[in-house]
Amino acid sequence: MSLKSYRTIRTLLGEFSLLDVVSITVFFGALPEVLFSLIDFFLQGEGNSLKRAGLLALITAVALAYISVRYKKLKEFFEERDYQVEEVLPSAQRVFITALSLPKLSEEELLDIKHKKSLKEIREKYGKNFTWIPYLETIEDLRSKAKLEKIVVIPSEQSKNYYKHFEKMVNELFGGLSVEQFGPANYDDFDDIQKAMRSALKELQSRGYKKSEIIVGITGGTSAFSVVASALTLPSKMALSYYTQNAKKIVYVNIEPVENE
Repeated sequence: MSLKSYRTIRTLLGEFSLLDVVSITVFFGALPEVLFSLIDFFLQGEGNSLKRAGLLALITAVALAYISVRYKKLKEFFEERDYQVEEVLPSAQRVFITALSLPKLSEEELLDIKHKKSLKEIREKYGKNFTWIPYLETIEDLRSKAKLEKIVVIPSEQSKNYYKHFEKMVNELFGGLSVEQFGPANYDDFDDIQKAMRSALKELQSRGYKKSEIIVGITGGTSAFSVVASALTLPSKMALSYYTQNAKKIVYVNIEPVENE
């Protein structure tokens, strides 16, 4: 396995916990000591060696039990399974995670947009060329259908320079929403996208947000961003959103594993 593929799997699964490291270290450290203590007992008849072997055997058994449980969980993650995609209606989502593409507008046009009073005005004048329309449409839709209170933006190395424009635009159009940046990420590097995405998810969960309260947008980044965003919602209660270019419609879906009978 190459380093790159290892990093990808490690990022998807999450870093080893401290307990994982301690358990593996204890198991492989204590097991040889058990054998050596038993050898000492049989060769030299020392009672202390037998007691020591018994204690170490107990510690080894506990570590092995923990490793076994972890192995089963990891094995379940990698087992082949079928998934079904179900369209859902957002209701409880409080956070929207999105990419940020280049706006493809001039500085003058971006300044003009800041003076627009509604998304409708922006759509009518710049709808065909303005690449941020899908983000703004989704935010507007989630505000009306769910409990949206926070926007998390993961820009690219190029689009990070436009984050402040986006933040101010969201504040002007949808007052009361919190906007926060994570990253930036290289949109052509799976590992870099995963690192930024996982960092955002970890921070949100530390603040008390449940996965069922998070929705991830897969429109407006790159194919790599969409793939990673989709993969990191499996298997969880996080929903995905995407903007259909032809119908100009926002679709929300859950990807759930099909239980094998």
